[in-house]
Amino acid sequence: MKSILTITILLSTLMLFSQEEARFRIIKNNKVGYIDSCGKTVIEAEFAGGNDFSEGLASVRKDGLYGFIDSKGKYIIEPQYEYATSFQNGYAVVFKERKKKLINLKGDLINNDPNKDLSNHSENLVQSAFYGASTEYKDGKWGIVDSLGKYLIPAKFDTINDFDRNGFTNDLLKIVIRKKLTYINQKGDIIWQETKPDKNSIIPLNIDFMNRGYCYAYSNTEERNGWGISDNYPKKIGSKKFPKKQLSLFIDQSDKATFEGNFKGCKLYLANTSDKKITLNASDSRLNILLQAMDSNGKWQYIEYAPSSWCGNSYHNLYLETGEYWDFTIPEYEGCVKTKIRAVLAYSEGKKETFVYSNTIVGSINPAQFFNKRHYTSTGLMDPYND
Repeated sequence: MKSILTITILLSTLMLFSQEEARFRIIKNNKVGYIDSCGKTVIEAEFAGGNDFSEGLASVRKDGLYGFIDSKGKYIIEPQYEYATSFQNGYAVVFKERKKKLINLKGDLINNDPNKDLSNHSENLVQSAFYGASTEYKDGKWGIVDSLGKYLIPAKFDTINDFDRNGFTNDLLKIVIRKKLTYINQKGDIIWQETKPDKNSIIPLNIDFMNRGYCYAYSNTEERNGWGISDNYPKKIGSKKFPKKQLSLFIDQSDKATFEGNFKGCKLYLANTSDKKITLNASDSRLNILLQAMDSNGKWQYIEYAPSSWCGNSYHNLYLETGEYWDFTIPEYEGCVKTKIRAVLAYSEGKKETFVYSNTIVGSINPAQFFNKRHYTSTGLMDPYND
């Protein structure tokens, strides 16, 4: 489950545009750039964020704001938006001051309903051979089959994390192999693959969407009824110092850690120094611990969210005995807005919802982290999450 963040960052909607101007989004040293259909870099990886090309333009983020570039990397619509989607049928959704608006290919504001569906998804799905496609294991390798079991991509990969359900665009398929963004042709040959940064080059996490909750834990109990488990068991407090006679959250910036293998982070502690065992709600061992940031109006807003499961077996309780604690790694976010950040634990005590707040730290984020909840596609029956 912890790998979902990485995969989420790598995948986004892929749209068609002209063959001669085909551009494909790549990630290099945690920056976004673009290649052509031969795998040659045509727009250097210099953007902090960016979406796929569609209708000749791509929305890219630099210095905290989104604008639109053409296939040569020239700005057609100057950076001015907190977030911007790809164009569909001549329109793109953009955000200013968290307000959703529609623009056309010239950047003019359109009075149409910004909540309308800009694409005929049902038509696109029917026309795509990848509708209902899934990964298939054969002779020790993974491939991709259609809904009838016919191979669309031969079984030749050690692992396939995810792939673009829209299928091939200009003869290339976007796929994630070993958590690396990859483009392959119809024979399954790799045309381009992301090179991961050196493990010694750990950097802050610079994103423009709400992160999914990642605080997993488990209890010293044999109780089990089908939910996902974690190896993060409680530890004895011992000589560690926490506030007395309470359940507390504490962000320790001096206790450095690595988040998701590539990003700077630090430890977050949940400690029970009260005189009773604490019962906490969990979903597949994920506690409802999320980070908040203070917005420009001085209000605390969530920049992370807890996904919801349609499977009743996902939901259960975890227990933290008195004198025990859990530790988690939280990311060090980086963005264009300097602000205050804190962690929040929410859990139910009977019909009462209880909140525990951590200490406040100073950090930075990007504006879209307050509202941009990205589309999520379940990877199968064992991933019963809708968001």
